Amino acid sequence: PMLRGGDAPSADGGTGNRAARPSPSVPALAEPVSALGPVAPRGVWSLSWQDTIILQDDTREEYEKATEDGASYAQEAWLTDRVLARVGRRSVQGLSPDTGRVLWTLKPPAPGMVPCAASRTAPGGIGAVIFGPANEEGVNRGTDDCNRVVAVDLATGTALWERRRPGDMYATGGIESDQVGIAADRVVVMTGDLVTAWRLRDGAPAWSHTGSRDKCVINGMAVGQSSIVEALTCPATEESRHRARPTTVRSVNAADGRVRWTSAVPGDVPVTHVETAEPPVVSLPGPIGGTEGPMMVFGNEGKPGPQLREAQPQGTLGAWMRNRFQLTPAFFGWRDTVVTLTQYDGERKTGMDGVAALDSRTGKIRWHRQAPPGSRPVIAGVDDRGVPPSFGHTFDG
Repeated sequence: PMLRGGDAPSADGGTGNRAARPSPSVPALAEPVSALGPVAPRGVWSLSWQDTIILQDDTREEYEKATEDGASYAQEAWLTDRVLARVGRRSVQGLSPDTGRVLWTLKPPAPGMVPCAASRTAPGGIGAVIFGPANEEGVNRGTDDCNRVVAVDLATGTALWERRRPGDMYATGGIESDQVGIAADRVVVMTGDLVTAWRLRDGAPAWSHTGSRDKCVINGMAVGQSSIVEALTCPATEESRHRARPTTVRSVNAADGRVRWTSAVPGDVPVTHVETAEPPVVSLPGPIGGTEGPMMVFGNEGKPGPQLREAQPQGTLGAWMRNRFQLTPAFFGWRDTVVTLTQYDGERKTGMDGVAALDSRTGKIRWHRQAPPGSRPVIAGVDDRGVPPSFGHTFDG
């Protein structure tokens, strides 16, 4: 079902009213949401995603078991009306949405190479994947010489173009960040302090920059529809190049690389993660120095806006869960709305068990929906029509 702001929550904080299920003719969700849009398959099938996702477990033992099984090297999935493409630990494959049959397997740029990271979206049926050499386990943890960038045609499973990733991954310190994204017909890649963009269709160079123009070091980024938001440490010193403490945020036009605005985080508080580019939202440290702190929104001109408190009456906002289920991240931005999973903090320790939409201009919750008892929600995306969630009992299929 599609959740909308007009659906008033029930008095007990439950699911409230729900809109009708979208018809098969509804187009896929607009960017920058996950490409897992509401495309209605004409068959029923199942497939284990065990080697592709991170399980969202309730206990440390279960999480460590999932990590030992290799489920921690999650990438992305893209769904069109013709193919469900999955970026796994060892390969990129296209599956039939109707039957689950493998339609194609992408040839790696060189023998022994496996996926390291992938773009969150695949606009126009083109996705971007970063490859690197496999380790002794046959996978790549995302840090071992991931130096090839490939644009993939999802209709055929062929590489439209391939480029060597410029820059040095270990030249600077960084924060948890997007490595690659697609915005404004550009494939954008971050490597150390260097951000590079190529044209989506043919791989022609578009632009590149570092933080040096502003005497800063780029530590992280998030890619939206038409813009990129970067977190920077300023000034750039020998120490700051290797010890990230970004307290500056700037927005960049993805089409030409021009800086739209630069803003400082009030109180010189360091950014722990850039959550979304549109609207610009960053996470700040929690009271113990972790990542479970508040989030700050910046206006279109870079003016710092409200903080989104992580602790809400309905539960804790789940942006910090972003690494637990990368196929459908726990945090989305759309116009002046932020949509996130929530975790109930009372006696019921059930992990993520709700969905909330917040007004980025005020920081207040517009609506909240609780998942059915015993189930966990997954956000498939968000656009002007609403939020299509999925509710299940496990995340390994």
